[in-house]
Amino acid sequence: MEPDLDRTALAGALQRHYGLVASAVRFLPVGETAWCYQVTDEHGGRWFLKLARPGAIEPARAEFALQLGHALAELGLPVPRPQPTQGGRGGAGLAGCGWRCLSSSTASRSATRTCRLPG
Repeated sequence: MEPDLDRTALAGALQRHYGLVASAVRFLPVGETAWCYQVTDEHGGRWFLKLARPGAIEPARAEFALQLGHALAELGLPVPRPQPTQGGRGGAGLAGCGWRCLSSSTASRSATRTCRLPG
């Protein structure tokens, strides 16, 4: 079930923290420990956004999963790649939830450069 969260506020937070201009934000009814969204940017690039459900997963386990995803992406496997915020952090917070932006495994190169900011 989707959390009671204003998608316009979510899009604004993506722009503030990641420099990502969202043209569409769609809830995906998947995820055991997080609420998940597919975000389409202004260039048609697709992104995967995970909002951690408070208390649903131990922080060390969540960090391991992100590091694993990054390592698999570095090997060239088609997995979402965790993106740093504009400030170089691994994620951000909104409405009491920690969240991460991940590039879609099918995101275009230009879209990846749009969200990949130095950290």
